[in-house]
Amino acid sequence: ACALNNSCNIVVIFVNFIFIGMLGDPLVEASFGLGVSYFMFLFMSLNLGCFEVTGIECAHWAGLSDEAARAKKIDKPRKMSAALAKGCILLCVVLVFSSLMFVYAKEVLIAISISVVNAIQTGAMVMSLIPGIILQGFNFQIQAFILAQGVTLPFGVANIISIVVCSCLCHWLTFGLQVGILLFPVCKTIMEVINFLANIYALLFSKGEDGRRVRENLICVKFADVKDGLGEFLCKGSKFIIGLYAEFLGFEFNTYL
Repeated sequence: ACALNNSCNIVVIFVNFIFIGMLGDPLVEASFGLGVSYFMFLFMSLNLGCFEVTGIECAHWAGLSDEAARAKKIDKPRKMSAALAKGCILLCVVLVFSSLMFVYAKEVLIAISISVVNAIQTGAMVMSLIPGIILQGFNFQIQAFILAQGVTLPFGVANIISIVVCSCLCHWLTFGLQVGILLFPVCKTIMEVINFLANIYALLFSKGEDGRRVRENLICVKFADVKDGLGEFLCKGSKFIIGLYAEFLGFEFNTYL
């Protein structure tokens, strides 16, 4: 389930590439590939860093036994909910950066010597991805909170459904609606709506490894709870993002050069 959660985007992109290739337009193919790499390098890698640090923080508190929590006077639901709130703060910083880079994608690409025609098409594609990345960002934060409690099945099922639905719709979207280079943004939005529904289901009905429903560990926290250790959390998140991004950096240079 966790593997599917991380690879679903790649599978759908692969299917999209096949249908984009069927159009027989080299310009659209090149612009689509550029748009995908732009998405991966200027959002996906950053979002994964946010996901990882939130998941680790939530798992740290979720893994604490009830006896140990009582002995140390630790409120596990409050600590886990505060970790989720901190993750959302870090995510908002990433979303502001990514959204700005997506809005001005055309100008950025022209500035690094990408042809104007490519830049215009790619810019239109990545701008259409903004609703999808916002949904994905918050979906990943909620998933990190739920996965920390040992719940994985709803996400595995949701991602299988996403792959099947998007694969089945690709032909109609490509040749019926003729969405062209916007194929991935449309599929992305569909995927994230399905993931959002999976999150709601998991929160309401799934039980964690401790036998309690997941929603019981999600509570409203005070600002003081979120503020406590926020600087350390953001620093740790930044380290995760930098570490993950370094892995993609070589591929980014190769793509644009």
